[in-house]
Amino acid sequence: MYPALDSQANSRLRLLWIACGKDDGLMGVNRKLTEWLKSKEVRYTWTETAGAHTWMVWRRNLAEFAALLFQTKAE
Repeated sequence: MYPALDSQANSRLRLLWIACGKDDGLMGVNRKLTEWLKSKEVRYTWTETAGAHTWMVWRRNLAEFAALLFQTKAE
């Protein structure tokens, strides 16, 4: 079960970033989550990369995510 969202969810989120390797056992769960977020009109960034649930996949995704954290908000 997913949490309840109110109409202010997007204004409370600066960044919702979800990434998963295409061979990761959690891919199905993450795809369902992104479908649910989309149905609730919640803004998110979804990234699928090559690989499984391994350190190298995490490392690549962390580098991409960290860069997004330090971007200034577009006005």
